[in-house]
Amino acid sequence: MKGTLLPTSLLSVLVMLPASGGSLDSDTLEAVEAFAEEEAPRFLELSSQRIDFEADALISDDIRVQRYSAAYEAEAGDLTFGASFGYLTHFIDYNPNGTTNPLTRTEETFQGSLSLGYAWNDSLTSSISLSGYEGFTDYRSLWISEFFRQSFELFPQYEEADPYGFAISFGNSWEFANGVDRISLDLGYSRDRIAPGWEIGGLRFNEAESTDDILETFSGSLTVENYVTSTIKTQQTVRLSQVTDRELRTQLRTNWAWAPLDSWTLRAELGATFEPTDFESYFGGLNLVYQITPQLSFDLGYRLYTDSGEITTSNFNTAAPALDSNEISASLLWTNGTHSLRGTVGFYQTDFEPSGVENIEFANLYRDRDFFALRGAYSLTF
Repeated sequence: MKGTLLPTSLLSVLVMLPASGGSLDSDTLEAVEAFAEEEAPRFLELSSQRIDFEADALISDDIRVQRYSAAYEAEAGDLTFGASFGYLTHFIDYNPNGTTNPLTRTEETFQGSLSLGYAWNDSLTSSISLSGYEGFTDYRSLWISEFFRQSFELFPQYEEADPYGFAISFGNSWEFANGVDRISLDLGYSRDRIAPGWEIGGLRFNEAESTDDILETFSGSLTVENYVTSTIKTQQTVRLSQVTDRELRTQLRTNWAWAPLDSWTLRAELGATFEPTDFESYFGGLNLVYQITPQLSFDLGYRLYTDSGEITTSNFNTAAPALDSNEISASLLWTNGTHSLRGTVGFYQTDFEPSGVENIEFANLYRDRDFFALRGAYSLTF
């Protein structure tokens, strides 16, 4: 009986116990023993649990981003439950040009999520997840928000930016009879209140008017995983997303993993994103993993990204010009039974095309930068 949870229906037997000084008749005793020997319902047994802690930092000479998160996941029979909490801070040295006031601005962002999965059988698993945040999710939106605050804060119509959002997603995953190949379908919806842009308007052009600050996104993705050989695994993904007042965006991605030897694994990624008629991006990466010892592995990675610049809909705008970026990183992973610890260092470089007349006010935001990246992660499984 060690570790066994008594079924709730056992209460109906226990009420028959004598109040004091008596003994159980043989029929009652047998009923109690039978209930006690029953296995607990699967949804009451925690078969495994995991706790994850992560800390990240992205640092340049005028921008610093820090993120801390904790996550919990538990399996109980056919159910999987997950929850996470994240804390994000942005530090920016804002100094775009001589017409605005330079300053250092700090903002905090809070993030959280809940997820629930259920295995209907050995092949089909479904999941639902909810997530939300409050605050700026990237340093660019914070930088732009500060520009509009300084430019329009004297207008009575101006309101401070208050970004937040939530998302919900549904997923289904089918595992093929061979037990290794898999196909997944995910559908999602998100609603975000972003930091709006501001412009001069009104009948006499003496009022401040904001752009739409609500964005809704509908998305769907299809992923196929399969083993080409015993040492080569692939993953192909197609993702479609529709954002408010935008054209349909399509992303294609292929991932490959090759393990020619027990101690070596090479991973490759290649992808592209398209949105008619003005945006396209391409990205790719390579990771080489070497198993130094059964407990220690080393990972060396390199990534490239390029795009044609953000889509613009007006003469004066905040859209980013075309971007080329690359990143190199190295990490060590140590595992010992239920514990795992990873440390990563990286170097991230951005190279923007010069800003045009329409977004010259944001030339300092979209200047070339070198970032130093740090990451630490710890996991405990029990």
